[in-house]
Amino acid sequence: MLLDQKTLAVVLAAVLLLQGIGWLLIWRNQPHTPGVKISFISSLLFVPGLLLLSLRGEVSVWLSDVLANYLGVGGLVLTLFAVADMADRPRPWRIGLGLYALNIIAWPLYALFVPGHLGWIGAIGAVLGMGIALACAREAWGAQQAPKVIRGLIAALNLFHVAFSAFRFIDGLEEILTGTSLVPAGIRGVFYLEFILYAAFFFIGIVALLGSRLAYALVQQNEMLLREADQRRQLQAELAAALAEESAARREQRHFLDMVSHEFRTPLAIMDRAAEMIGITLSAKPDAAPQLGEVAAMRNEGQRLRLMIDAFLAQERLQSGLGEPRRESFDLADQLDEWHVGLEEQQAARIDLDLPQHCLVQGDPDLTRIAIASLVDAALHGAGPQAVPLKLLLQRTETSAELILEGNAAAGDGESLSEITARRLLEAQGGELLSGAAAGPGRLAVLRLPCRVPEQTS
Repeated sequence: MLLDQKTLAVVLAAVLLLQGIGWLLIWRNQPHTPGVKISFISSLLFVPGLLLLSLRGEVSVWLSDVLANYLGVGGLVLTLFAVADMADRPRPWRIGLGLYALNIIAWPLYALFVPGHLGWIGAIGAVLGMGIALACAREAWGAQQAPKVIRGLIAALNLFHVAFSAFRFIDGLEEILTGTSLVPAGIRGVFYLEFILYAAFFFIGIVALLGSRLAYALVQQNEMLLREADQRRQLQAELAAALAEESAARREQRHFLDMVSHEFRTPLAIMDRAAEMIGITLSAKPDAAPQLGEVAAMRNEGQRLRLMIDAFLAQERLQSGLGEPRRESFDLADQLDEWHVGLEEQQAARIDLDLPQHCLVQGDPDLTRIAIASLVDAALHGAGPQAVPLKLLLQRTETSAELILEGNAAAGDGESLSEITARRLLEAQGGELLSGAAAGPGRLAVLRLPCRVPEQTS
């Protein structure tokens, strides 16, 4: 027969199996989309349940009715949860679990007391079908991100199924009370036929709902990208303004450094010249030794201050990018000898030089002079006036020249300002500074500069 219930149950199982394959393909392409995985699982539950229903009368009622409805109604409850996920709504746990609890209780009672009674089968199944269809209609209509036409069609489809299930319930109740059915036996399969059509159109509806959700998510993502683009443009504008301010600050800094260089060097040079003239005048007096010592100390402190200013200005120019160290070949031995000759007599007497005849290095002569003078000045003042002389030993290796400072100085915590300044000035021109324990026993520091030109021999 065309409306044979067993045949229609098998057809419905095949339809839901194909839907399960469809959900599997969607799940593989959209693995993180809410509701797709649950829809696939629900389709898997429907198929064995409907196949067991098709064997009604041939196998135990515990299989064809109880187990079959446990599987089938479980698929319906999972479908309800899938619709809620696709609609971006919280899952209706109470409704779903309540209907499934009714399913768990009702079918064993049916199998115990009225097995095989079509009226009770129709009544119980209709109640469960109406409850789940009403819940699906509510969840689908609440999908605010979906167009109203899709929400309306899904809700209307479920309400039509509710009406058909209500008629099924009335038919089952009539058969329970009177023993006769409102529907002729030959077309009782119309209930299965209706469910086949309902399942097919409901599948189309929730796929459309899923498409609406994905489209809505895409719109939200595009809006987020636009907001991020606006924020990036704003940040770029702020960065450009900050760079302009930094450039202006660098110009002001350069102006300030030039001003400091002029305003400090000039009066220091005048004071040093005045102290020198005072020393010349006092040197003619035999009893002016104490005053000459004070004048020498004044000149030494003036030279220290000028050295500190030179080191500070050189370091600031390198750090601020206002100048680049030179890369040229110069004789470090000659430079050290000239520097030693230019020192005050008392300072020069405390420094013992051990230099080769020539030692060519590669670097910036001015920065090297400032770095060496800063370290020597710090070592002399840290050791005190009665300390042993400071020895400067210059030697050459295969790739670099080493200036070794030997002597003693007061121990301190961490690097001194002179060591930090010298290290930065040397590293800027490709050299390095070893101080403390890294310099070796008995050494205050080791300065290294690269030398690319072969050393001349005497």
